[in-house]
Amino acid sequence: MGALPGLLVLLLLGLAGCPGARGARPADPLAAWVTVPRQLSPRAGSDPPAVTYWLKVAGRPRVLRLQPRRGLVSRPFTLVTYGKDGARREEHPFVRDNCFYQGEVLGSPGSLVALSACDRGLHGVLWVEDDTFQIEPIPNDPAFRHILYRMEEANNHMGPTCGLTPEMLQHQKAVLPWFKAPKAEEENEELKDWWTHIRYVKIAVVVDNVRFVKSGRNKSEVLRQVMEVINIGDILYKQLSVRLFLMGLEIWTESNLINITRSLSKVLSDFNSWRKSNLSQRMRHDVAHLFAFQSFGSTLGLAYIGTVCDNHWSSAVASFTEKKLSAFFVTFVHELGHNLGMSHDKPDCKCKREKCIMYESNVDTDAFSDCSYKYYFDLLVKGADCLRQPPPPGAFYTSKREYCGNKILESGEQCDCGSESVCRKDPCCHPNCTLTVGSVCASGKCCKNCKVLPAGTLCRESTGSCDLPEYCNGISPQCPLDVYLQDGTPCKDGAYCYQGKCSSHSKQCQDLFGKQARAASLDCFKAVNTQGDRFGNCGIHNNIHFTKCSIENILCGRIQCENIVKLPPLQNHVTLVQTPVGDKNCWGLDYHVGMPGADMGAVEDGTPCGTDMLCINRTCMNVSVLNYDCNVTKCHDRGVCNNHKNCHCEYGRAPPYCESEGFGGSIDSGPPPARKISQRAKVRLILLTFFCLCFLGVNLTMRYRQEIVGWLRRIKAQFHRILQLFQRLKKPEVPKEDSPDGESKSTEDQQARRPMLLGKSLFSKAI
Repeated sequence: MGALPGLLVLLLLGLAGCPGARGARPADPLAAWVTVPRQLSPRAGSDPPAVTYWLKVAGRPRVLRLQPRRGLVSRPFTLVTYGKDGARREEHPFVRDNCFYQGEVLGSPGSLVALSACDRGLHGVLWVEDDTFQIEPIPNDPAFRHILYRMEEANNHMGPTCGLTPEMLQHQKAVLPWFKAPKAEEENEELKDWWTHIRYVKIAVVVDNVRFVKSGRNKSEVLRQVMEVINIGDILYKQLSVRLFLMGLEIWTESNLINITRSLSKVLSDFNSWRKSNLSQRMRHDVAHLFAFQSFGSTLGLAYIGTVCDNHWSSAVASFTEKKLSAFFVTFVHELGHNLGMSHDKPDCKCKREKCIMYESNVDTDAFSDCSYKYYFDLLVKGADCLRQPPPPGAFYTSKREYCGNKILESGEQCDCGSESVCRKDPCCHPNCTLTVGSVCASGKCCKNCKVLPAGTLCRESTGSCDLPEYCNGISPQCPLDVYLQDGTPCKDGAYCYQGKCSSHSKQCQDLFGKQARAASLDCFKAVNTQGDRFGNCGIHNNIHFTKCSIENILCGRIQCENIVKLPPLQNHVTLVQTPVGDKNCWGLDYHVGMPGADMGAVEDGTPCGTDMLCINRTCMNVSVLNYDCNVTKCHDRGVCNNHKNCHCEYGRAPPYCESEGFGGSIDSGPPPARKISQRAKVRLILLTFFCLCFLGVNLTMRYRQEIVGWLRRIKAQFHRILQLFQRLKKPEVPKEDSPDGESKSTEDQQARRPMLLGKSLFSKAI
């Protein structure tokens, strides 16, 4: 511990001497501590991914309960750098994002924690009660010691500010279309019930050349810093039900691609122009931020307000000259707030802290004000449709990206097992996307043990009366595409097949509420679906307005069920709705716009809504719209038409037209195998054989009755004689003989003689 005070002083001097951003608030050397975090063993019954740490915060023991923030980056992730010749290089490295955590301090309501544990040690921020702390490990310390220091509250005088001055705001109002859109006050009422459901901000980050050089030209270190900023920003925006995703990172490794000067507004304009003409063509994003190692005087950043979903203006620039992330992440969160429509807080704006995130001067805080909530709400009212869609895996880019290692079989590849760690466990595929020696395939439902399965192997079962099974063809490792009965084929209870399903209101109710449930009466559908709210409607217009069902469409709105005896488990944000109509209760499910899951409470397409009528897109239509034209005569009445209008033959007939003998199927489904005798058939065969033998025995008995009776009598007489013989032999009469000395023969002598007498008797009898 002798060298520790000197080390601590050097660390604190380095903190105080960071350039530029927080000169108005020098760090207090007394507001720092040395602590050794200790990971605690999980308690029984706790969530397995949860991690718990014990450490001292400002001298007080604290316990941090953390959950991993998975999915912080896109998959696959794109890292763009540049060679010395100026050529752009795109990499798709494996990015470890399971080492980023978010959580709370136990026993401290309202606390927040955002940490990363990717390297040896913890990096991040803690908000505990009224204080904000940053933690980082002491470099190369074998005792796992960390420095924890308090981020002081802002003083009364103004520190570094945001570049969105009143004059700049007026300029943006004149040019940005977001300010020109009319406000729809009447829509607030419709949005109030669901606007807080999760929104997703997909962010692209560009780091300038100077920041890269200051980071030791270490791409991994730059990526770690950016991901840590995104993780901290994500937990702060979580209070608004907003999640942040890093779509890609571009590092200007050789030189800046725009001229970065001290004029912040000019840098923002130039960066936005480059983003539109260059970055947008390569990387999909809702907003792009430039992290520049450049001082802009007393300003820290600038963004176009309310432009998050506008590809023409969705840009921001932030000054990243600090060594410590604590001096930067608030700037990032603040500028992103401008992109999300938030203006600077006015004096009457309130939050749980003295100052809020959108305060015009940079402050250490973790709370958005009530004004920021209102500004963000106004953005949602006007649309911001891009925020409703989560980033789908593998669909982050505007153009097709083919490369080895994305687990997608593409042109020029024999296989693709993904990352090197996964490929090491794959016996069929090398990391360079070539098959191992002796392997024929590496993936697919018709591939097993690196070999293609034989023709006729079932690879996709039928899911119902309107679906058809598929079989391997013995050549391809892939299962044939899903085939089903042609739309419009009649099925159970007067319904029609649609998209491989035979739907009905009662079947949907049973799927939701159990086998005892059934479709509610017409009165329920009428009472609920004519309301035009989230509980009863025939669709949503522009993701805002619920459409009332007309009388002819009431059976195509929200499903209504009755005879519910138990409540089913529901996914998050799904509400079970009970509506009393007369003396009955109508049951259904609501749906929140913006949820990524399917709407389970809407009447399924293909459900009958009258004679020769079915529901499609919440509208009751005549079945003729399906253009069902199957002529079963072409299948010789031995098959049905599939969705490709080809014959699917019954067992015993062969495609394509079910004329010749075969095992059934179609040219689309793959060849079915010959049917094997089932266990039930085997039992039937055994029973049939037994009864046949019994019948044969009875017939023979009746025909040869006299002969059988005579034979049985002879057998009986013979058995009787043998029985008498054995009875006589069992008690033979042996005369007593006296010994020469006048005494009787001993019992042993008599017993010794008996075998001879018995043998003689038997011999005489036989003669």
